[in-house]
Amino acid sequence: MNNITQEIELTLQEYRGCWSRLDFHRLRSLWDPAETEPTYLAEEHATALFNWEGIEAYWEATRQATRSIRLETWNLRTRLIADDLATALYDMRWLGEFAGYDGPIGGDTRVTAIFRRRTEQWRFIHYVEAPLAPIVYFRKSYERFGQAPPPRG
Repeated sequence: MNNITQEIELTLQEYRGCWSRLDFHRLRSLWDPAETEPTYLAEEHATALFNWEGIEAYWEATRQATRSIRLETWNLRTRLIADDLATALYDMRWLGEFAGYDGPIGGDTRVTAIFRRRTEQWRFIHYVEAPLAPIVYFRKSYERFGQAPPPRG
């Protein structure tokens, strides 16, 4: 793992922790404070958000509807595209309890992000969740089910 990947992994570690604590104030601090036009596209949101007002409103609505959430990330790949900019691509699994559902739900997605280097760490400026196409998602689900032992009872 190269240094950029290690450094961005530290930011992602904090990111996962913020979500598990539903700490959206700290989550905001993982974004570049100088970025005037951040990009944020969650897989369940119909449109991309391009300003802090929209992103923070989305986070607030998410906080109100979420009882718990946990994220896992893996397969992180990074690429330096300028001295202070890097791209990241990784897989992410989310599992949470949300208003309107009787039990936990979850899913797998892919994330592509752009980070800007600041003195203390890499900060998000662009974030997009890219869900698998339904046919691929269902095939993977059937494959996972086939590997799991049947419940006893």
